[in-house]
Amino acid sequence: MAQEDLSKGWQQRLPTVSLQAEFFLMKFPDVGRDQVMKMAEDFKKHDARKKGELQEDQALRLLESRKETKRFVELRKMTKDLVYDSRREFSFLEWACIAFGKSWKELHTPTSNQAEIDAAIANLREAEERKQNVEDTERRRKDDIRQKEENDKRDREQQTAQAGVKGAAAKFAWAGTDTKDSTLTNAERIKAEAAARKQTKEAEAARIKAEEEKKRAEAGSAEAHKRAQEELKRKEEEDQRIAAEKEVERK
Repeated sequence: MAQEDLSKGWQQRLPTVSLQAEFFLMKFPDVGRDQVMKMAEDFKKHDARKKGELQEDQALRLLESRKETKRFVELRKMTKDLVYDSRREFSFLEWACIAFGKSWKELHTPTSNQAEIDAAIANLREAEERKQNVEDTERRRKDDIRQKEENDKRDREQQTAQAGVKGAAAKFAWAGTDTKDSTLTNAERIKAEAAARKQTKEAEAARIKAEEEKKRAEAGSAEAHKRAQEELKRKEEEDQRIAAEKEVERK
């Protein structure tokens, strides 16, 4: 029960693989950044459902791709100290604990630099969400344009295919639409083209801005990891110094 309480709500705080990777790095500064990021990429490649989780068979294939072939029983033995759901699906955070031999309980135990970790994660999450919102907005805009074109094409085909008077009337109406489009004044055409270019330019500027914000947030997270590594190194050196002094005293 203690493990469940410590990790409660982590899925809401760390919804993406990239956030989980950064959190893991800051909590365990002895693990190399390149190793974790490479593992995150491998994890995403094997996540066929794009849900940010691996099922047991996908996890086994990931291990196999790393030349670490295991059986189901061996995989479950590796996960005996984890708290994960009964569907036997692994988040990246859980998988990183397995791969690097880290404690799930320690991962969720507050540290002396927890405030810095939380701030870095919050900043990165906001940047990720802004970038996603920009991409979603542009995708919806393009989808709307494509959908309108498809609807117009379908309506034209259905209406003009009608027999008799209705079909003839539809052909006349669509011919009128075509004529109107072809007789736009130069000023109207220039205005429409300028508006389309403006939309495209604004969307690209928003995308670039969001991407730059995300990169700055990632850099901040990397700096936090670096400071944690330096603090760990200082602590290890201090422990070694104290141990050496005690050894001298014993002699």
